[in-house]
Amino acid sequence: MTHILIEDMIGGFIESHSTDTTHALRSFSTHDSYDDLKELFESIADNCREAEIREDYSGRNMYGRSCWAIVGPDPVDIIEVAARHSLTGAKFDNMGRDYVVYWPHVEFCPQD
Repeated sequence: MTHILIEDMIGGFIESHSTDTTHALRSFSTHDSYDDLKELFESIADNCREAEIREDYSGRNMYGRSCWAIVGPDPVDIIEVAARHSLTGAKFDNMGRDYVVYWPHVEFCPQD
């Protein structure tokens, strides 16, 4: 129920049932290297209350694929800050005290 209420509050920021992520991919196409993506997600986390990045998150229905994520107490704050950085297409899960906000279409590729 909480997931639905928060999703309704933030309207278009969450595409929780959409498989079309072309807009989100196009939004950050200049951030394609590991270092650029890390900088992008650190910048988002730095502008959110008590948030930290996760570089290797595998969310629901990802079947072992991993992506970038941010963990914090306020998913709405994280999603809004990410949208200001042109990063959309977020999903989130409740982890008890905190939430993990993740972008399944932003694949995590470790630095070689």
